Order: sequence, then structure tokens, then C-alpha cells
Amino acid sequence: MALKIDLIPARGFVRVTPQGEFDFSSSRKLLGEVFEVGQSLWEHEILVDCRHTRCDLSDTDIWQLAAECGQHRNAIRNKIAILVNPGGRFDKAEFFALCARNQHVLVQAVTTTDEAIEWLFPSSKVELETLSV
Repeated sequence: MALKIDLIPARGFVRVTPQGEFDFSSSRKLLGEVFEVGQSLWEHEILVDCRHTRCDLSDTDIWQLAAECGQHRNAIRNKIAILVNPGGRFDKAEFFALCARNQHVLVQAVTTTDEAIEWLFPSSKVELETLSV
């Protein structure tokens, strides 16, 4: 049985203002849409690719996004892997994962696709698909 991953580029739901500040209202709306689509793709796991995201989120912004994930936790089958580059962004991704776990959503920060796949599907065959939002 092939398992499936929905690859979601973070730029698909993280929005910034023209001044470069995080736009929580727009991002929250788009994140809700991601989870709505996710409900119809129940057999898929989620990999959020943040490697090319250029938005600096505050700790409060990160906590608010995690709380929004918690509002949609019934749409999430099992796990979400957050793929980031090593360094400061990884620390923020780890903080997001901690906040999400406090909302009963299983999230793991990772730095490679291999690490993400191993965490999402230990010892399984995987079919990767890109989710358009």
C-alpha cells in the first residue's frame, strides 16, 4: 500500500503585509482552507515546506498559528512535518511544533525530506503529491 504526502509550500498560507510584517488574518484564513482540503484527503500526511519562506514570525505569531491548527485538529489525520533549513528558522519551527503539540496536533520540525518521510512513515513506501491552495 502506497502512502501519500501532501506537500504544502508555506508561502501557500503564510501571508505578509507590504511592509513585510506577518498578516495573521490572511494567513489564518488560508490555513483554514488548507485544513478544509485536508479533510477530503484523509489518507494523506502533511509536509509543510518552509525552506523558501522569508517571513520572520514573532513567538506570538507562531503561537497563534499553532492555536489555529488546534482549532482544526479533527481535520488532521495524524502528523505534520515542518521542513526548514537548519539554524534560526529550525528553532522557530521547533517552537511551533511544541505549541502545536500543546494543541494536540502532532508536529515535528525537520531539516531534510528524508527525515520528514521517516518521521511521517517509518519503513513505508511513499507517493509525494503537491497540494494546490
